[in-house]
Amino acid sequence: MLLGLKSDLRDSPDVDAATLISVEDVCTPQQQSHFNYNTILSQAQRAARAVGAMRYLECSALTHTGIAAVFPEALVGREEALVQSIGG
Repeated sequence: MLLGLKSDLRDSPDVDAATLISVEDVCTPQQQSHFNYNTILSQAQRAARAVGAMRYLECSALTHTGIAAVFPEALVGREEALVQSIGG
């Protein structure tokens, strides 16, 4: 599972795209100027597939958004990985 943290910052008027995108490989400065949620979401989902993650989830510790889904999804993902490693 690939987990996107601090999803609450996306809605903050005090945070610009350059702050949200802290890894230069995700977006070029030109892409950052055209920042939108759908673009970042699709890039995160592509990154999850690229690293072999079964899921991409987002959460915010500040607002508690998505937190309840993280742990059950992690357990399901671990169980699926175990089944695949056994050959089931």
